[in-house]
Amino acid sequence: MTTILMLLALVAIAAFLMPSLWRLARAATVSGAMLLLLVMLAAAQELPGSGLIAAVLPQLLEILAVLLMAALTGAAAWAKRKFGIDIEAKHRDALHSALMTGARLAAARQMTGAAATALVLDYARQSVPDALAKLSPPASVLKDLAEAKVQEVVQDKLTGPLGKFDTR
Repeated sequence: MTTILMLLALVAIAAFLMPSLWRLARAATVSGAMLLLLVMLAAAQELPGSGLIAAVLPQLLEILAVLLMAALTGAAAWAKRKFGIDIEAKHRDALHSALMTGARLAAARQMTGAAATALVLDYARQSVPDALAKLSPPASVLKDLAEAKVQEVVQDKLTGPLGKFDTR
């Protein structure tokens, strides 16, 4: 009976760790098949002199171990993709926010051209050094982003007061 409980625990762990498998197959069908297998194994265990459990159980446990390892590997790969993408997005958003804040600061100081771009880049380097280290954008890309943010702020300053008269 202990062996059956161990088998049931392995099946439960594998079922918990493989939600994608459950989506591919109908959960009721798979669950029913596992339940039927467990009932048959329990019934065979109770029969006197039955060697069925002794013959089948090692192979079933090996199959479940392989499935469990596949599920753990898949879960680890999914977590790496998911959290890696989330972290990169946070760094990217932080960098763009710092560039925009630097551009607003340059506009408030009435700076233009290369001086404004230099201020924006300095502000970003001081504000979000971790994001710059993780994303490691080339200097030319960073400069282009800074210039674009300065242009965006200047455009907003010019069209902001006129926007309330827009009749579209």
